[in-house]
Amino acid sequence: MAVVIELQTDATFVILRVSDDGCGFVPTDVTTTSGIGLASMRERAAKLHGKWHIYSAPGQGTSVEVYLPLVPAIPMPSNSNLTNMEGA
Repeated sequence: MAVVIELQTDATFVILRVSDDGCGFVPTDVTTTSGIGLASMRERAAKLHGKWHIYSAPGQGTSVEVYLPLVPAIPMPSNSNLTNMEGA
């Protein structure tokens, strides 16, 4: 089985895509209690205000895409406010 992991960005999202050429499954048959992997991904995406999609079919492999919104960078404090940790 081959697994491909892709990470890309567009103007609004960071997109993580994990695909495999495994046996696949029917996504609507997956319940929230069927395992911790997909449930964990769903929870993490929601906590980060993202969304996710599963594309799969029996005999066709699976692709999971997670879209996480880009947020403005948090300004770093000026160097005068930082403690020098070199040599510590």
